[in-house]
Amino acid sequence: MQIILNPRMELLITKGFDQRHYNLPTTNEVAMIIPVQYQEASCRDIIQAPRYNTIEGTMFRTITSSYATYTTLHYVLLFPFGEPGWNWALRLQHSQTRDGLPKRLSQRQYQFRLHSRLLEPTTLILASRLFQQYVVDAWLVVDQATLEWIPMNQASLRSDLYNGLADAIVEDAVDISALGGRIVLPSSFLGSDRFIQQLFQDSIAIV
Repeated sequence: MQIILNPRMELLITKGFDQRHYNLPTTNEVAMIIPVQYQEASCRDIIQAPRYNTIEGTMFRTITSSYATYTTLHYVLLFPFGEPGWNWALRLQHSQTRDGLPKRLSQRQYQFRLHSRLLEPTTLILASRLFQQYVVDAWLVVDQATLEWIPMNQASLRSDLYNGLADAIVEDAVDISALGGRIVLPSSFLGSDRFIQQLFQDSIAIV
């Protein structure tokens, strides 16, 4: 007896969701799906295996997507010289803070590599589908960093000014014990409901 597993992945729209927002792709495109395990904050498991056992006690270690050598190790064909990618130590040359220190180079600003340069080879841009995968992966790293920052900085976002949980308590329309922690996605987060509502309000104001 032989059991052959033939898994298949399909994209489905949950009933009741706005199909203009949660619509299915209409063309072939490169995308990345990150599952949320156990309904808790999670990230990708990126395992680094050294060629020689230099780490005591284990042959493997887990690194994050913001690790300096993650891009180089994952996209060897795009970075044949092994130059390090984005890391927390990178600073801007001609921009300073109020204290006179150079500003930190953000992950979003580091994606200047997506543009062609006269003094740099165009290997990255000419990589076809591998380049598309790199773009999706680079944007995913930025997106995940933003989603990790938002829950820890709800006070600076002034989330208490948003309606929702406070209205539910005043109206006594729901069971308060059934309400969990509410995280507000600001309109600055691309693709959020408040981002789309702001675009709609701006377009109506222009009209």
